[in-house]
Amino acid sequence: METALGMTLKTLTKRRKNQKTIRVCDDCGIPLIWTFAFDYKERYCLNCGLSGGMFGTGTDKPATRELVFKQKLVNAVWKIIYGKKGLVPKSSQRCNCKKCDNSSEVHYQHLTKSEKEWDIIAREHLDIVQGFLSESNLKEL
Repeated sequence: METALGMTLKTLTKRRKNQKTIRVCDDCGIPLIWTFAFDYKERYCLNCGLSGGMFGTGTDKPATRELVFKQKLVNAVWKIIYGKKGLVPKSSQRCNCKKCDNSSEVHYQHLTKSEKEWDIIAREHLDIVQGFLSESNLKEL
């Protein structure tokens, strides 16, 4: 015989599996990115620049087709900005870097010339894309 608590937990678990949600920005409603690119800001909004920790930033919304499409769009843009040649986190070490392996300093402190150039371009474009995903701009597309 199953207890009332056990039955309740089973019901809640079934509901969570069936209901897909997407975490969106509280300010503009655009899906948030999950990233470790910024210190203590695991969630980031490409549209308005809102960022915050993994807990309490954004709101979970039911995954409608439109919201799933927006999430794919945001992830595609982020993949370009944060790709191999792009934004470099200012506070982490990088794999396959001999300088990172042999020291305690973060990778950003000893970037190559090429990495510096790509990082500058990525940070400029991070500012450029803000506002691009607003409702009015998406309706024009």
